[in-house]
Amino acid sequence: MPAHVCIRTIRATTKSCPYKDITMALNTRIWMTGALDWFAFIDDEEVFLGRREVPAPLDEGDAWINEAGVMFKVIDSEIRIVGKTEPPKKYW
Repeated sequence: MPAHVCIRTIRATTKSCPYKDITMALNTRIWMTGALDWFAFIDDEEVFLGRREVPAPLDEGDAWINEAGVMFKVIDSEIRIVGKTEPPKKYW
Protein backbone atom coordinates (compact mmCIF):
# COMPACT_ATOMS: atom_id res chain seq x y z
CA MET A 1 0.00 0.00 0.00
CA PRO A 2 1.49 3.39 -0.92
CA ALA A 3 2.40 5.85 1.82
CA HIS A 4 0.68 8.61 -0.14
CA VAL A 5 -3.00 8.05 -0.95
CA CYS A 6 -4.83 10.36 -3.32
CA ILE A 7 -8.33 10.53 -1.90
CA ARG A 8 -10.00 13.27 -3.91
CA THR A 9 -9.96 14.38 -7.51
CA ILE A 10 -12.32 16.93 -9.03
CA ARG A 11 -12.41 17.63 -12.74
CA ALA A 12 -14.29 20.66 -13.98
CA THR A 13 -16.41 20.35 -17.09
CA THR A 14 -15.64 23.82 -18.46
CA LYS A 15 -12.28 25.23 -19.51
CA SER A 16 -12.96 28.57 -17.81
CA CYS A 17 -13.29 27.03 -14.34
CA PRO A 18 -10.27 27.82 -12.09
CA TYR A 19 -10.62 24.39 -10.43
CA LYS A 20 -9.77 22.26 -13.47
CA ASP A 21 -7.72 19.62 -11.68
CA ILE A 22 -7.78 19.78 -7.91
CA THR A 23 -6.35 16.87 -5.99
CA MET A 24 -6.37 16.66 -2.20
CA ALA A 25 -3.46 14.44 -1.24
CA LEU A 26 -3.86 12.65 2.05
CA ASN A 27 -0.65 11.58 3.81
CA THR A 28 -2.40 8.98 5.98
CA ARG A 29 -2.90 5.37 4.92
CA ILE A 30 -6.62 4.67 4.87
CA TRP A 31 -8.76 1.76 3.71
CA MET A 32 -12.32 0.53 3.78
CA THR A 33 -13.31 -3.03 4.62
CA GLY A 34 -16.07 -5.03 2.93
CA ALA A 35 -18.31 -4.10 5.87
CA LEU A 36 -17.84 -0.40 4.94
CA ASP A 37 -15.70 0.35 8.01
CA TRP A 38 -12.95 2.95 7.53
CA PHE A 39 -9.53 2.38 9.12
CA ALA A 40 -6.23 4.31 9.10
CA PHE A 41 -2.68 4.04 10.37
CA ILE A 42 -2.22 6.91 12.83
CA ASP A 43 1.07 7.00 14.77
CA ASP A 44 1.86 3.44 13.57
CA GLU A 45 -1.39 2.06 15.03
CA GLU A 46 -4.45 0.76 13.21
CA VAL A 47 -7.33 3.06 14.17
CA PHE A 48 -11.07 2.69 13.46
CA LEU A 49 -12.24 5.93 11.82
CA GLY A 50 -15.92 5.10 11.60
CA ARG A 51 -18.56 4.14 9.07
CA ARG A 52 -21.01 6.65 7.64
CA GLU A 53 -19.70 9.42 9.85
CA VAL A 54 -16.43 9.65 7.87
CA PRO A 55 -16.78 12.51 5.35
CA ALA A 56 -16.28 11.45 1.74
CA PRO A 57 -14.38 12.81 -0.01
CA LEU A 58 -12.03 13.95 2.74
CA ASP A 59 -10.83 17.53 2.57
CA GLU A 60 -8.60 19.79 4.66
CA GLY A 61 -10.39 20.81 7.85
CA ASP A 62 -12.98 18.00 7.82
CA ALA A 63 -13.81 16.73 11.31
CA TRP A 64 -15.97 13.90 12.65
CA ILE A 65 -16.64 11.74 15.71
CA ASN A 66 -16.77 7.95 15.37
CA GLU A 67 -19.21 5.74 17.26
CA ALA A 68 -16.68 5.23 20.09
CA GLY A 69 -16.46 9.00 20.70
CA VAL A 70 -12.98 9.53 19.20
CA MET A 71 -12.71 12.91 17.42
CA PHE A 72 -10.73 13.18 14.18
CA LYS A 73 -9.72 16.10 11.98
CA VAL A 74 -7.78 16.47 8.72
CA ILE A 75 -4.88 18.83 9.52
CA ASP A 76 -1.99 19.48 7.10
CA SER A 77 -3.20 16.62 4.86
CA GLU A 78 -3.10 14.08 7.70
CA ILE A 79 -5.90 12.53 9.73
CA ARG A 80 -5.25 13.28 13.39
CA ILE A 81 -6.94 12.31 16.62
CA VAL A 82 -7.90 15.56 18.34
CA GLY A 83 -9.66 14.23 21.42
CA LYS A 84 -12.31 12.02 22.93
CA THR A 85 -15.89 12.83 23.81
CA GLU A 86 -19.14 11.13 24.67
CA PRO A 87 -20.18 8.82 21.80
CA PRO A 88 -22.99 10.19 19.62
CA LYS A 89 -26.47 8.94 20.50
CA LYS A 90 -28.29 6.68 18.06
CA TYR A 91 -31.99 7.29 17.60
CA TRP A 92 -33.31 4.02 16.20
